[in-house]
Amino acid sequence: MKTLKNQTKLAGILYILIVLLGPFVIMYIPSQIIVDGDISQTALNLLDNQLLFKIGILGEVIIIMIEVLLVTLLYTIFKRVNKPLSLAAAFSRFGMVIIMGVNVLVLASIIPLMDNALYATAYTNAQIDTLIYYLFNIHEFGVLVWGVFFALHLLCLGLLVVKSEFVPSLLGKFIMVGSIGYFLESTKGFLEINSDLYGWLVNFLLLFSMIGEIGLFIYFIINKRTKEYNYES
Repeated sequence: MKTLKNQTKLAGILYILIVLLGPFVIMYIPSQIIVDGDISQTALNLLDNQLLFKIGILGEVIIIMIEVLLVTLLYTIFKRVNKPLSLAAAFSRFGMVIIMGVNVLVLASIIPLMDNALYATAYTNAQIDTLIYYLFNIHEFGVLVWGVFFALHLLCLGLLVVKSEFVPSLLGKFIMVGSIGYFLESTKGFLEINSDLYGWLVNFLLLFSMIGEIGLFIYFIINKRTKEYNYES
């Protein structure tokens, strides 16, 4: 019993760290630099916020490290419920983590373009600015790709929660509904869907995911009645 309780509590703490760090790294920092449709202003913002940009890259690396630990813990916790499904959940989230790593490499490749005199002699300022903006766009599409993997992970995780005997099944149902939101959000980006109704639907479904995920990991931290039991072979 103590082992499962410790595992769930640690998983909850790791998730809270991601929740605290994620909005700053994924939302705030890009909002201070990237201006949609304006290459020159984006480049100027980048030059004015070089330290913030590098902090953002470091933050993404830290999130990836936490994600690796969290994936491992979730697999260890939920293999008690269904080992093949827990593997599917782990592989899909690891797929997400790999793409996040590639995305960090894309962002890191911008750093030499900011202050390397070699590039300044080979390309015009306008060309360098365009390349930087292009790399930001690649990163954005990378987010859409890992969103698909995350949607699959949430679907598997939700099923595991529903099937489990130590977590309220309602949280799993919320997570499964939310997984549809992540998939539709990625689809919206790939297909460039600009429908307000579609966007409202995506946000509504993502609300289910937020409630389910936060509820799950808070339950992991505060629950004192976790029961240990054998998992399926």
